[in-house]
Amino acid sequence: MRRFPLILLCGLLAGCAGLRAPAGSADPARGAQGERAREAPPDLRTTARLPSDFLLGLEASLAIGRHFGLVETDSVIRRVNEIGYRVAYPAGRDDLLFTFQVLDVEEPNAMALPGGWLFVTRGILELDLTDAELAHLLGHEITHVTGEHFGRQGRLNSLLSLLQTAAVVMVALHPPDNDPSRPVIEDPGSRRYPQSSAEAALTGTAVLGSLFQELMMRGYSRKLEVEADDGGRRLAALAGYPREAGASLLAKLHDRIYEDRQFGYWRTHPYFTDRVAVARSVARGADRPAPETAVAAYRSRIQSGLAAAAAAFPDERLADHLYELALRAGPGKGTNLAVHSELLGFRVDRILRESRILRPYGPLVADYDTLLAQAKRRDGADPAILRRLARERDQIDSLRIAMLPEVLREIDEPNPSTRILEAFLLNFPEHERADEVRLRLARSYRLSQRHDLAGERLGDLLAGAGEEREKPAGADSSAVLRARVELERTLEHVDDPELCQRLYDRLDDPELRGAALERLRGIVPALGTLELVGRFVQTYPDSPAADLARARLDELARAEYRKARLHEAMGDRNGALGIYNRISILAPGTEHAERSREGIERIQAYAAATSDR
Repeated sequence: MRRFPLILLCGLLAGCAGLRAPAGSADPARGAQGERAREAPPDLRTTARLPSDFLLGLEASLAIGRHFGLVETDSVIRRVNEIGYRVAYPAGRDDLLFTFQVLDVEEPNAMALPGGWLFVTRGILELDLTDAELAHLLGHEITHVTGEHFGRQGRLNSLLSLLQTAAVVMVALHPPDNDPSRPVIEDPGSRRYPQSSAEAALTGTAVLGSLFQELMMRGYSRKLEVEADDGGRRLAALAGYPREAGASLLAKLHDRIYEDRQFGYWRTHPYFTDRVAVARSVARGADRPAPETAVAAYRSRIQSGLAAAAAAFPDERLADHLYELALRAGPGKGTNLAVHSELLGFRVDRILRESRILRPYGPLVADYDTLLAQAKRRDGADPAILRRLARERDQIDSLRIAMLPEVLREIDEPNPSTRILEAFLLNFPEHERADEVRLRLARSYRLSQRHDLAGERLGDLLAGAGEEREKPAGADSSAVLRARVELERTLEHVDDPELCQRLYDRLDDPELRGAALERLRGIVPALGTLELVGRFVQTYPDSPAADLARARLDELARAEYRKARLHEAMGDRNGALGIYNRISILAPGTEHAERSREGIERIQAYAAATSDR
C-alpha cells in the first residue's frame, strides 16, 4: 500500500455547461458486422460535446486515482456516496455531475477537481467522523466548486497550468492508439494499459509531483474559506444534518491533525480560530430534508449523465471509469444492473472493432459471469435483463470457442506475433498449451529487449508451476524447465527493482531467488531519481536491499534539496516549492525531508503574507 502524503486541493472550478452527450444504447448481441462495430464513437476530447472542465477533471481524477490507489470497500464507498449525493442535491446544480471517490491515502484530507470530481482520503474517514460531520466536510468541498472559488481567487493562469498538467498525465500514462510512442507490447492481463515499469512509475510520479506544486501554492483566502464553511453548513442542514456538526467537525480535525501541519487539513485550511468561532455561533438544528424520492431521482440523473458520457467515449479506460462511477451514483440495485449491462455492451462494441483473431473474449465472458452471479444473489433484478445478459454471454463464449482452431494454426507458425500469443492466453488461459505459449511470449519479449516484461511473465509461470491444474501429468514440466533457463538469461538485463523484489518474494527456487536479489542489489545504487527510489523504499521497507535503497534516497534527497535552496535564493519560490514537495513526499524519512518541510513553511508564510485576504 502506498503511503504518500496528500496535499489538499479545495474545489477548483465550477460552472460547467450542461452535459449534452447522447446516451446511446449498447446492444452487445449484435454480430461482428453490426453498424456500431464499424463506427467508432466520436473523440469528445476534440469536440465541444462535453464541458472542458468535466473532461480535464476526469483526466486528472484518473491520474490521481491510479497514482495513489482507490479504496474499493463497498461499505465505505456506499456511505460516502449516500451522504455526498444527499448534500449535493440541495445545491441545485443539475449541470454538474458530482462524483465521490476515496483515495487510499492515510493522510487526513479532502479535495475537489474541475467538473465536480470530489475525493476524501481513507485517513480522514479513519478519524471516526459522524455522518453529519462528513456531510459538512463534503458540503464545504461542494461549495468551493459551485461557488467558482478558484476563478474568484484570480488564479486562472495557475488553473490552466493544473489542467495542462492533468492532460500530460493522461498522455504519459495512457498514450492514444495512434501515438507512435505507445509501447507496441502491452500487458495482456490488463488491456490497453502500457506495461507497468520503472519508466512508467517515473513518469507518473514526476507529473503528479508537478501537480502538487500547483496545489501547494493555491490556497484560498480567508473570505472564501469562511464562505465554503457557510455553504457546507447550509447544504448539510438542507440535507437534514444538524448545523452544529460543522463545529464538531472543525474541533475534531483540530484535535486529531494539529500535530502534523505540513500536509494535513490545516496546511491548506488556515484561520482555524475564526472559523471554529463562527461555526459555534450558528443556530442549532437542521432543515427538513428533501424526500428520498427526490434525492433518488437526482442520483438517477447523475447516473444517466455519467453513463451517457461513458457511452460516448472512444477511450476504453475513461469509459470504464465513468461506468463504474455511474454504478455507484445510482440509487437502486435494479438501475445499477442496467448500467452495468450497458458497460458490458460497450466493451463488446470495442472488441468487435478489433481483428477477429485478436479479440479478447475471455475476460469479457468472465465479466458477464461475475455480473450474472451478483445479480442472481440480489432481490429485484429485472428478469428480462438477466435473460438478455445470459444470452449475450453464451453468444460471446461461442465466438471465443470458435476462434480456437484458427488461433492454434497461428501459434504453430514459426514466428507468431506477440499479439497472437497474448490473445491466446487471454482467451484460453487453462488450455493444455498455455504454459508453452507463456514461455514463447516471454522469449519474444526478451528478444525484443523488453526484459522487464519477460521477467514478469516468466515469474508468473514459475510461481504458478506448483498449482494444481486440470492437465495431463507432466504437460507443463518441460515449459517450466525452459522457463527457469530463460529467466536466468533475462535477469541480468532487468532494470526494474520492484520486479526483482517480486521475483525474490514469489519464487521457491533458491538459485533464482539469489539471482534476483543479486540483480536488485546491483540496480538500486544506480537508480537516478527520487521517484524510483522513494517508491521502492515505501513499497518494500523490509527488502534485503532496503538499506541500499535508503542510502541512495539520502544521496538523491540531498542533491535535490541543494537545487531547491538555489531556486529559493534566486526568488523562484514556485520552483523551490515543487522540489521541496517532491522530497517530502518521496523521501519522508530522510534528514532533507524535514528541511524541505521547513522550506515549505517559509514559502507558505510568504504566500500568506502577500496574498489578498
